[in-house]
Amino acid sequence: MYQFRDPIHGFIDISDDELKIIDSAPFQRLRNIRQLATTYLVYHGAEHSRFGHSIGVMHLTSRVFDSVTRKVPNLFSDDEEENAHKTAWYRQLLRLIGLTHDLGHAPFSHVSEELFEPGKEHEDFTKLVICGTEISGYIREIGAKFKKQHGDRYDITPELVWMIYEGKDILNEEFIVPDFFF
Repeated sequence: MYQFRDPIHGFIDISDDELKIIDSAPFQRLRNIRQLATTYLVYHGAEHSRFGHSIGVMHLTSRVFDSVTRKVPNLFSDDEEENAHKTAWYRQLLRLIGLTHDLGHAPFSHVSEELFEPGKEHEDFTKLVICGTEISGYIREIGAKFKKQHGDRYDITPELVWMIYEGKDILNEEFIVPDFFF
């Protein structure tokens, strides 16, 4: 387990598999993309990057998920073993969504989206990065470990991460169960 020291949240735990994503070139480029575009030129406190933001989103997603599952222990199933599998699986999926959600941002963040091809937004490029770079392979590695530990039903793929992130086809047969409403 690796830890990042965050000025707001303290220490953030990162798995070795998540660290591969963070260490990748597509993720490292987020260090140079300001969360608030050029606002830092006027307000010196607006220095934070999409890099730190993405790690923070992953962390907060985990905290919310952990809080809910502590309060509702059998949230996904009355069968304890099945509930444990689903809880671990959903938690990892949400962490990956939080970690990768901003990978398609261009320099100057939302401000530069006006330069994109008409009809394109940073989410379109996020999908390309998640599904078409080395990050896709790292997500598949995580999925293979989940299948080995929890069973074939608990695969994690870049396409699944994207479908959940995008919020479309939630009841599509590619999803395991319709409880993605969580």
